[in-house]
This record gives sequence, structure tokens and C-alpha cells, in this order.
Amino acid sequence: MKLIFSLLLISFFLTIVPCLAENEEKVYTDQDLKKLDYEHKTENIMNQKKQQIIEEQTLRLQAQQKEIQQQQTQMNIKKVIEYTETAAGTFLFFFIIMPGIYWIIALVSVLKNEFTESNKIVWFLAITLLPIIGPILYFFIGDKYKIDPEDRCQSA
Repeated sequence: MKLIFSLLLISFFLTIVPCLAENEEKVYTDQDLKKLDYEHKTENIMNQKKQQIIEEQTLRLQAQQKEIQQQQTQMNIKKVIEYTETAAGTFLFFFIIMPGIYWIIALVSVLKNEFTESNKIVWFLAITLLPIIGPILYFFIGDKYKIDPEDRCQSA
């Protein structure tokens, strides 16, 4: 019986004493406080450095995005200029060069051929005074008023 009581008493102390020790306040020495303070400051410094790295990366990304936007804008401007040059070239060809060629061909044709009555002067004035419509009218209507070279030789 004494043995059982002794075992119970020992087991009680083994379970209760550690629980009582946990509830006691820990007494810190100056060295412990300095170590905790140092760890706290180190942690703060590390957090500040992390924050600084994040801010630097954010600024770098923003600068890269801005540069990409500028490059895209420059590319868009170049495309607009290319399209404008193409459009201007097309306009120049179809509305200035081609009508000019037709105008010259019509004038040479009028001066080269013979016409009935005074139609040569009328066609020359029409082509000269109406540079776009005149050659078109001459090529569609003017052939009716030409005298063939064979007819010229027979009438002479």
C-alpha cells in the first residue's frame, strides 16, 4: 500500500509541477532583453529592405511599361505615316499623273489628226480648258469627227 501511495505521489508531482512551472513568469536578464531587442531590430530592418526591394521592382516595372507604351506609340505613328505615304502616292498617281498622261495623249492626238470643219480647234480648246473632262470626252466622242488618212488622200 505504501508502494502504491508513493507511486501516486510521484506521478502527481511529475504532472503538476511542470504545469506550475509553465504558469510562472519568466524573468529576463539584461542579456536576454538585449538579444530580443536585437532580433526585433533585425526583423524590422529585414522588413524595410524587403519593402524597399518591392518598391524598386515596382518602379522598374512601371518604367518598362512606360517604355513599351512609347515604343508602341512610335510604331503606330510610323504605320500611320506609311499608310499616309501610300495613300498620297495612290492619290498622286490616279488623280494627277494618269489624267496628265491622258491629257497629253489627247492633245497629241488632236494635233496629229485631221477633223471635219473647225472641230480641231474645238477639241483643242475643250482638252486645254477642261483638263479632266476634255480628254475623256475626246476619247469617247472625238473619234466620230476625225477624218481618216485614206479619205484625205482620195479627196485630194
